[in-house]
Amino acid sequence: MIRKLLLKMVDYFIILGGNLPTMDDPKLFACRCKPGLEKESVIQIINKFLMYGGQSIYSATFIEKFPGFIYVEADKEIHVR
Repeated sequence: MIRKLLLKMVDYFIILGGNLPTMDDPKLFACRCKPGLEKESVIQIINKFLMYGGQSIYSATFIEKFPGFIYVEADKEIHVR
């Protein structure tokens, strides 16, 4: 019963054009930083990415409602550290 419901949900998302995440997709990591320095931290990460041409980090962002955290999209946790 539950399996049929899950399969219907998957079919529904595929029909709508939404892609479900796979194991090959990058993960989103939450990293702590000093509150108020989120923007500078994201800029530094993006600059390092552009300077060294790393292919392991895809994006970095922060949300103003959650001070002290930045979010980095990468393949592995070691690439974020």
